[in-house]
Amino acid sequence: MFWLLTAIIALSVLAYYRAGVRASALVLGITLLFYGAFGGSILLFVLLGAAWVALFVPMSIPAVRQEWISRPVLLWFRRVVQRLDPEVLSALDAGSASWEADLLGGAPDWSRFQALAPLHPLPTEQAVVDTLVDGFRTRAALAAEAANYLRAQKAFGLGIAHRHGGQEWSALAQAAAIARIAAVDPAAAARIAAPQRLAWIELLQRHGLEAQRSRWLPRLAAGGELAFSMEAVAGEAVAVAAQRDGETVTLLKLRLDAQLSGSPPPGAAIALQVQVRDPQSLLNGRSGLACITLAGDEAGLGTAGGSLTARDLEVGLDAVVGGDERIGCGGGDWAECLAIAHAIASPAMHAGAAAAVAAAAGGFARVHAPFSESLGLRALAQEALAMIGGREAAARALAAGTAWAVDAGERPQGLAGFARSLAAEHAADIAAAAGDLGLEQTALRPVLDALAPQQAAAESPGRLARSTSYTACVLRGHPSFGRALAAARNRNPALALQDFDEALWSHAGHVAASGVRALLLGLSGGSLARTGGQSDTARGICRRINRYSAALAFAADVALTRLSLDLASRRPRTARRAAHEASRMTLTTWLGDALAQLWLASCALKQYEDDGAPAGERALLEWVCADALRSVEEALDKVLRHLSSPLLSALARLLIFPRGHAALAPSDAANRQIALLMQDGARLRQRLAECGARLAPLAASLEATLAGEVLEKRLDEGAGSRAAALLIDDAAQAQLIDGEQSRQLSGWLAAVRRLRRAPGGTIN
Repeated sequence: MFWLLTAIIALSVLAYYRAGVRASALVLGITLLFYGAFGGSILLFVLLGAAWVALFVPMSIPAVRQEWISRPVLLWFRRVVQRLDPEVLSALDAGSASWEADLLGGAPDWSRFQALAPLHPLPTEQAVVDTLVDGFRTRAALAAEAANYLRAQKAFGLGIAHRHGGQEWSALAQAAAIARIAAVDPAAAARIAAPQRLAWIELLQRHGLEAQRSRWLPRLAAGGELAFSMEAVAGEAVAVAAQRDGETVTLLKLRLDAQLSGSPPPGAAIALQVQVRDPQSLLNGRSGLACITLAGDEAGLGTAGGSLTARDLEVGLDAVVGGDERIGCGGGDWAECLAIAHAIASPAMHAGAAAAVAAAAGGFARVHAPFSESLGLRALAQEALAMIGGREAAARALAAGTAWAVDAGERPQGLAGFARSLAAEHAADIAAAAGDLGLEQTALRPVLDALAPQQAAAESPGRLARSTSYTACVLRGHPSFGRALAAARNRNPALALQDFDEALWSHAGHVAASGVRALLLGLSGGSLARTGGQSDTARGICRRINRYSAALAFAADVALTRLSLDLASRRPRTARRAAHEASRMTLTTWLGDALAQLWLASCALKQYEDDGAPAGERALLEWVCADALRSVEEALDKVLRHLSSPLLSALARLLIFPRGHAALAPSDAANRQIALLMQDGARLRQRLAECGARLAPLAASLEATLAGEVLEKRLDEGAGSRAAALLIDDAAQAQLIDGEQSRQLSGWLAAVRRLRRAPGGTIN
């Protein structure tokens, strides 16, 4: 037992520190020699020595290892890649990974993460954001005046460069402005931050020619209309030769039939994707998807009723965004820019809607009629308030984190997928909690309508896109998959084998290390991992994130290995096998769910520390992280339960959950703290003011309540408990209050009744 324990400790230490083949051979060889000198069985020593020679001698010689082991695995890996979904491979190439790759790797570097730029706009940007939003809020009640103000302030071109008539704000500043405008008027924010609109602006800025940018961007910055095709591809464009001014030029003959997002006025920009064909080889063989921009009054282009039709409409190559060199790149260019737009706009819109609902819920729970108990004192209401407050805090972190990634230069396809799916799930939770409070049956019901776009994203097409983007994100963030894929695509056989060999054995070391780390951190609750953070709260959360990061890394290795074995299998593809493969394809979606929650918790933690670790926000941070880590456990549990091998599932569960499930739901104490925070008078005044006129009735009711509570308390002290049961008229007749106080209480009651009046006219 002593020597068995020694061997286990040696293997664990080697795996934890990811020792190489030669270092592992040396340590295990020395351990074996000690066993031979001081152990008890010569036969076992000889057998173990033969196994050591058979295993480590070939592996220590690169040429032998590459030929005998790495080359067959490379052929197997190429077969796996060929069977991957083409959409996943396309998404894999279109995005990038940064902090999410650290989390998936199992050993996040917190010092590097905390040294990155803050998760809020720079002070100079914050000032102009405040100016824009404050000016809009004062005009929001008059739609025409507010729209003219936004155009004058170039709010439709927040990200457009100055030389093209825009504001040239960072993505963080754009997200902050969009979120605050959405809290005041969701429709106005949607006009500014429609993802398709922002994506075409980004496309022109990143890939457009200077002439195209000079033509279209000033119009869009001034609030010009932009119509786009509702279909992915609006039609086809055939390259043809034509005579223009005595010269032969190449044109594109458009054949379009699509539905536009609206009926554009003359001169508006129409943005389309078309499939370019070059049957006459006029484009040097270039073909494929291209993005084009046309004017709404283009000759021969019919846009009646939002239906786009064109037959043999000829346009120049200058209509292609980026010119003819970008033909064939349109799909990738569009996917990249749409991901950036969604990373900025979608979570910001959700954050604004969540902020308005949180203000409405907190105020509604705080407001009460004279001589009655406020809703916020009830336990069930406090739980609903905590859900809304926690989800709103998560929405702020989500919006800041995705915009921050754009500013860092990422191509955030995976993060955009995280943002859209998390926003949809959180919007549904907020709507359900608001329903528990009864907001749907009051005059505050219109505030909930702003959550509808995020909830609609949870439909089946959204889940399919989520599956593809999550799969690509997991594969892209895996420490060794990208290197192995690059090696498999290398056309030089010698270099391909050498690079794949390095990736393979690096992956083997990573699997061993992640398994040992998952076990040790699971047993210790993450206390053995290196952490960052300036406060005890932050360090504790870092430890918990490290623990689940290691668990996710090992679960990803196990699940992807199991999935790749199925993809590379040469067995006949029976219906049963196809069903099993389809089931296991969802493994990457659950891994993506776990990664998204870890990323959200990280962003919430960074935002908390960047803001100076405010004491009032600590309960919200702990709620968000506790909820996220519980979701991580649920996702990992789904992964383990759907592994095809029961033995593999049991072994993985032992390493990932050595002490069982440890992540708990947010505590009742945290729920009470958040509920009280949301009902704090000073905080409510500020938040209701941020939402402008749409919550003015609630603000009036709150002021009446806060003022009336002073009188209510004085009456209770003067007349004992009997005064609380008296109606206002009874109190006046009993001369407990004078005429002015009676009018004050009656006004308070009327304000509360107006607030509780449902759209149908009944009072809740």
